[in-house]
Amino acid sequence: SSQSGSSTTSLVKFQAWAKRGEALPPSALCYSIPYLVRRPWDSTPLENPTRKLACLVLTLTMMPALTAFLFFALSGTLGCCEKYSAAKAAIDSSAVRAQGREGTTCSKPSIFDSVLGCSGGYVSANNGNAVALAEAVLVAAMLVYFAYRTQRAAVSDSSARPKACNQIRRQIESKGFPRRATRFGQAPSAVAAQLAAHTPDRPNAVPNASSVGKPIAAVPLGAEADALAEAVKCGRVPELPRLFEAALERCCVSAAAASHEAAASKLLLSCLRACATWKCFRGALEVFDNVEHNIGAGSPGVWSLLLYSACQAGEFQRCQAFFDRLCAMTTPSCHDFLNMSRYFAYQHDRGGLNRMLHNLSGRGCRFDGVTRNRAIGACCAAGAVELAESIFQCRNAFSEDLDVVAFNTLIKGFGIAGRHAQCFGLYQEMHSAGVSPSEKTFGILLDVCSSSRDLARAHCIFEDLAGSGLPLNVVHYTTYMKCLVNAGDIGAATALLEKMRRSPRTAPDLVTYSMLIKAHADKGCVGDALGVLDQMLEQAITPDAVVLNIILSGCCVRPVAPSHVLAVLKKLMSHGLEPSTVTLSIVIKAFAKTESFSQALELLEEFSRRSGFVYPLEPRLFAQLAQASVRTGHGRMAVEVYATMVIVSLAGGTGRACPVGEAISTRMLQICSSTAYGTAARALHEGVLKAKQVGGTVASDELRLAVSTVLHHVRS
Repeated sequence: SSQSGSSTTSLVKFQAWAKRGEALPPSALCYSIPYLVRRPWDSTPLENPTRKLACLVLTLTMMPALTAFLFFALSGTLGCCEKYSAAKAAIDSSAVRAQGREGTTCSKPSIFDSVLGCSGGYVSANNGNAVALAEAVLVAAMLVYFAYRTQRAAVSDSSARPKACNQIRRQIESKGFPRRATRFGQAPSAVAAQLAAHTPDRPNAVPNASSVGKPIAAVPLGAEADALAEAVKCGRVPELPRLFEAALERCCVSAAAASHEAAASKLLLSCLRACATWKCFRGALEVFDNVEHNIGAGSPGVWSLLLYSACQAGEFQRCQAFFDRLCAMTTPSCHDFLNMSRYFAYQHDRGGLNRMLHNLSGRGCRFDGVTRNRAIGACCAAGAVELAESIFQCRNAFSEDLDVVAFNTLIKGFGIAGRHAQCFGLYQEMHSAGVSPSEKTFGILLDVCSSSRDLARAHCIFEDLAGSGLPLNVVHYTTYMKCLVNAGDIGAATALLEKMRRSPRTAPDLVTYSMLIKAHADKGCVGDALGVLDQMLEQAITPDAVVLNIILSGCCVRPVAPSHVLAVLKKLMSHGLEPSTVTLSIVIKAFAKTESFSQALELLEEFSRRSGFVYPLEPRLFAQLAQASVRTGHGRMAVEVYATMVIVSLAGGTGRACPVGEAISTRMLQICSSTAYGTAARALHEGVLKAKQVGGTVASDELRLAVSTVLHHVRS
């Protein structure tokens, strides 16, 4: 009947089931009622009062199974069934079968279990509360109908349903009914108020077996906590304040104030744990701000999670308050100490950190070595190395001695901060404390020597490393080579490379070769750089475009003949270099060293005609060549470069009259205006602007004619 859409047939079937006293399957109720009661929020009146009231109660409770039971009760009360006793008999019969014969429990839940369990009450077969429940449902339905008529316009849109439900609840409460009721065995007015006040947080949820027999007034706290955690997982964090209030109301209907605060604290703890798991830290703080008045003193777990959420959300100004509440209840954990270390590091408050360390050690707190190392690392990452030093120097708050990780972390922090003297001081302190340096220790110290350009200390550190018995790796060698290169000792760096090549455990990598290639290129020794490139290729290491362009840049250090520059470019292209804008810019710079501007312009024209090279050439290449020409007093060449750029652009076939932009044309005009050929450059610029305004083939032809005229005038 539901699939066919015949609500009349469904009504007949429900009445027949009621007369026979049969138990309906819960699935039949849940999936049939939505078809029986059509469009509950539509303002169109329904055909009969029974369906209207059933529709209203469905609107209030959002529970299809409960609406099925209410339909039975209202049908008998309003006379839609032949006898009210028939509907009551169906209820009683289902209740008897739910209890099971001879006091046993039925294995399958009946309609009585499913319907009354979801509604929040349990009516046995012998206590006579079925009539009271039906009367209470009728009272509630009448009140809801009254409220529904007043809110009809406001609830025609589905997005307004939650707000309308709250308004209905407030109107019912204004009639004098209590907001909370624990049993359906109470007076009808209390039951009506409880039904009216119950608005589940998930309107489309279908009752399941776990809700059978669970009254609204005594919903398990664990179930509500799990539901809140699931809401966080489903991305409903913005709804948490509303969901929290509804869950707390269902859990603490008649609880004392102390129990109410304990339940609120437990629910909040579940929300905070879920938010921490799914990294919704700001959402966790917003939930707390909305429910703070309900939790009382809270619990240690609540304050610890709030401290963590404040750190992760970057709201460090709230950390101290959370930490004080935590310390008032228990001893802070290692995680709490780490979060407070992050807070003080963010504030760069060394005094506050020292006071906290003193107070914690006075209370007998002892944290492990891992916590100390993580706190030192957090302070160094925040650039507060002085706070990291305070934690490093504190001994009373930690149960373990300093280890190599603590030394390494602080040495690296000092190195990043440029406090190189303290780095080597800690290295000496390691030996005094009997802590053996690790491979990472020597790597950090060599990097500090490279940054400070202290070759003498680098020699000492490398010798200590070689005599420590620790295996040397390619990182150690490469860092030491960096020290040699920074000191300008290229010969020693080359000898170190040969030593690395002879050892299979320390074979040079791309970084090692790139460093030495750059050292040769920076000195203009292109031949030596190409020699290192050959060694690199022998080791089957493929150079990238960055390395190849570095070799080419060696031609810019001192004047090099254009033929030699082109030969180097050709060799690099044979090794896989694909010329790019960066490559051509380096070549132009090299040609400018010998004032070979004509050859540079010819190279640009050649690459503009090459297939496989990205067209068009970037205009900044022409601007670079024109500026170099003007700088050396070749004003005529600058105008020729300007004109050639326009010709190359017109030959691109891009479908536009003039691909040259107004901005680059203006820049070229400014470059050429300082020469004696400023008038010719101005004529080119005006031709470009006119071609862009007019457009079409005629404008392009006129621009070509203007360029030819300018070139003829300049060259003559």
